[in-house]
Amino acid sequence: RSQCNDASICGNGIEETGEECDDRNTANRDGCTSTCQDEFCTVSLGPTRTYSPIGDHKSTTHSPPGPRRIEQDIQCNAGEVVTKILYKKVGTQDRLDGVTLSCGRLNANGTIGSSSYLPNPDIDGGSRTQYIISCPTGSAFTMIDYSAGTSDSVDGVFGACTPISNYGLGNPGADIFPSNDPMKSTGPRGPCTDLSSGEPTLLTGVAYDIIERSSAANGTTDSIAYIHCRPLVVTCSENPPLGANISAMPIASLLAENNRTVQIGVITSMVIIMSMAAGVMLRR
Repeated sequence: RSQCNDASICGNGIEETGEECDDRNTANRDGCTSTCQDEFCTVSLGPTRTYSPIGDHKSTTHSPPGPRRIEQDIQCNAGEVVTKILYKKVGTQDRLDGVTLSCGRLNANGTIGSSSYLPNPDIDGGSRTQYIISCPTGSAFTMIDYSAGTSDSVDGVFGACTPISNYGLGNPGADIFPSNDPMKSTGPRGPCTDLSSGEPTLLTGVAYDIIERSSAANGTTDSIAYIHCRPLVVTCSENPPLGANISAMPIASLLAENNRTVQIGVITSMVIIMSMAAGVMLRR
């Protein structure tokens, strides 16, 4: 440089006077604020939103004829997101029998806890083949799709996952298909997306309808009727969450802090003892 400049410039990638960080940009929600101060973010889930799949293939008449009704509405518990989807089929036919979800709790730091499948009488028990799609670690479903079969039924389910962190959602991944289900085609897409704003949201529930046939055991899924989704809410601050300073402090620092506390206590005790001794001598 041809001249000296004492002014700090946020966003130049150099940590200068008054800056706690500098990540070469002035964006927020990336760990370093627009004023180059350390940033602490946490995530939570917003209110539930319900969407209908785009271009649903279900019709008002069925072959063979039969009434269509909502069979199951499977929803995760509050604060949980869908990490796995499991379904079964009627025999060897391309007709979906039922769907259930595995839900994991979303932690404030963006990680997802262990998950378990929700009960569903349509698929619990029996010897029918299970078809499973699982999100990669740290991801959750933001899209569920299904393939149309014959006789106005669902052939199979697939979806797409998006990684989560305490700074928000990453880029959606490619569609994931069950390895043991050769689906015929792709069909209506059920995106967890606010179409007006394009804001991605996370899958938290699925409702499907069924066509009544000769018996309840032969009922087949007509379509994914609608899906439940919740937006990811990111809250950031320059102040760390309560307790973060203590938990993040290295063990050596904690020990040093304890040593200092002990030293202060010893010194204080010595001063008190010496003062008492001096008082006794003065009285004598």
